[in-house]
Amino acid sequence: MTNIIVLNAYDYRWEKYKDNPIYQRFKPTYYKDISQETLSQYVCKCNPREELFRKIVSCAEGHKGILRKIVADDLKDIVILEDDGMFDLSRLHELKGLKDFTYLGGMITSLVMKHEKEFIKDKREGIINGLSHGLNEIENENYRINLGLCYFIPNKDIAQKILDHIPIYKKNRAIDIDFMLLQKKGIIKDFIFPAIATQNIEEANKGFTYSRYKMKDIGFKY
Repeated sequence: MTNIIVLNAYDYRWEKYKDNPIYQRFKPTYYKDISQETLSQYVCKCNPREELFRKIVSCAEGHKGILRKIVADDLKDIVILEDDGMFDLSRLHELKGLKDFTYLGGMITSLVMKHEKEFIKDKREGIINGLSHGLNEIENENYRINLGLCYFIPNKDIAQKILDHIPIYKKNRAIDIDFMLLQKKGIIKDFIFPAIATQNIEEANKGFTYSRYKMKDIGFKY
């Protein structure tokens, strides 16, 4: 049986999940309680203010905390969902047979973020039109999948594999950046198209992601 673990940073966002037992709540460490030792293990090239940096670290540590829980409790067939995500439960059957880390929601993005505007304009639509419905493999030479909104972990071995490879470099980064670096290394390869999980934009606008990315309607475009 598939279970969905919700990384729930904002209490009000739990309301939409709480009445369905398929959703299990996982609370990350509150950003103000992140230790200086933990903060020192992270780097963020955007050089955010301390509050935003703490929230980025809290989110990343929360994802890793869920992966550690999967390993410790020998959990199987787990969906990890951030709390501004909406999961289409009618498509749970599409997870059957998945054997590796698999994105269930995200955004196809350029290999280099500074080229994103040109990529969206010139390439992304063509890539999307070439995708098959169902399981696809990331074309690592052409694009990445961004955002850690929702992904599937089949078992503790895959969870441990991800943990063993983070960070790629000496310091940790935002979880979506570390995941993209794992794509670059060929460790993360799979995604479902069309996305099974999409983002509640109204909720996301109130969270920390949009305080960093000032892009209009970033959405979940794959």
